[in-house]
Amino acid sequence: MKKIDATNHFLMATSGGSSSSLFANSIIYICRHDESGAFGIIINKPSKTRVVELLKSLKISGIKDQGQMIMHGGPVKQEQVFILHSCPNDYEVTIKVGDEIGVTLSRDILTAIAEKRAPEKMLFACGYAGWESGQLEEEIIENSWLVLPAAADIIFDIPAPIRLEEATRRFGFELDNFSGMKGHA
Repeated sequence: MKKIDATNHFLMATSGGSSSSLFANSIIYICRHDESGAFGIIINKPSKTRVVELLKSLKISGIKDQGQMIMHGGPVKQEQVFILHSCPNDYEVTIKVGDEIGVTLSRDILTAIAEKRAPEKMLFACGYAGWESGQLEEEIIENSWLVLPAAADIIFDIPAPIRLEEATRRFGFELDNFSGMKGHA
């Protein structure tokens, strides 16, 4: 099987899935994809919880409420908070995904936020999407996923409801013309 590395890319389900599926109309940012499997964060499915509420519940105060919502990051470990952020720092548990983006799973980033040393741009998510070794490659070969180049501004600067549309438009096609299609290009 040809090696596919989707790290630092977006995934979009090609068939659209059912409307009840978490992956229907989702855009997933792949944080790691290697021989052991893959994991990514859904970046366009806001929950009903604001980031400031989460931080207050963790006793982190002095945070200005900018209305940012926590994303439904995926169906796995929904109780775990993942923070995608700009300018990857050396937090205790940070995976540097690309030159511009890291994902942190450790509490020390919360301390940095409280001490006003937070990364400039952040996206909070609960849960992640995961694949076992070889599973994502098979699904890509079966045309279940479209792989698109990732862009930090889509993650951090584009409003969540239009991130998928912006990614597909930017990379050459209209979402309305693609939805529900499956097959070889």
